[in-house]
Amino acid sequence: MFAFGEIGFLSAAGFWGLAVSMFVFTIGEILVVPCEYMLVDGISNDRNRGSYFGAHSFSTIGNFIGPTLGGAMLGAFGRVAGSCNRTYLRAHLVA
Repeated sequence: MFAFGEIGFLSAAGFWGLAVSMFVFTIGEILVVPCEYMLVDGISNDRNRGSYFGAHSFSTIGNFIGPTLGGAMLGAFGRVAGSCNRTYLRAHLVA
C-alpha cells in the first residue's frame, strides 16, 4: 500500500489525485506501524525493551529531516528541483 501511495503521489495531476494517494498511503501506514512495534517487542527482552523502542523511535528522524531539507531545497532552487526529483524517481521506478 505504501508503494501504491507513493506511485500515486508521483503521478497525481491534481488535488483529488493527491487526496486518493494520501488515503491509500494512510491505509498502508495503518497496517504497517502496529507490526513494527510487535517486531520490536518480539526481539527485545524485559531488560532492554526500552532501549530497543528508543532506537526504533530514533530511526524515524528521517521523517523530520527529509521534509525540512526538501522544503529548503524547494525554497532555494524553486520548481526546477522538484521537476528533477520527479524525473529521477520515474527513472528509478522504471529500472
